Amino acid sequence: MKYGSRERQKKVWMDYMKEDMRKKGVNLDTTADRDRSSTNRTDPPESKVRVRALFNYNSSDDPYIPCKEAGLDFKKGDILHIVSQDDAYWWQARREGDRVMRAGLIPSRALQEGRIIHERQTDPQTMDGQ
Repeated sequence: MKYGSRERQKKVWMDYMKEDMRKKGVNLDTTADRDRSSTNRTDPPESKVRVRALFNYNSSDDPYIPCKEAGLDFKKGDILHIVSQDDAYWWQARREGDRVMRAGLIPSRALQEGRIIHERQTDPQTMDGQ
């Protein structure tokens, strides 16, 4: 199915994702950062949540990222420290070994899974791995 513009396609997809997240019981309205109890810290606390990237990601190629300059590129196998999961679609993370590097935006697990499902529904060829 073709849409009138990239922006329209982005809006339709984001609406689909929001509805799917609500059906799963995810509260999309909360943005409170419960982990920041101290304002006197000079360095953010070390992330206790780590994930291994299962795919390559280039933020400059992602039409849905809210700010390309804030994106964090990674490669399959990279270990990412999740700094914040406050947003349902975009997490803040940094690569292991880059302690001085600022955190960047990466797609959340739910966003990436939804993207794959959406792509499979709109392009049956991806089901065959082509």
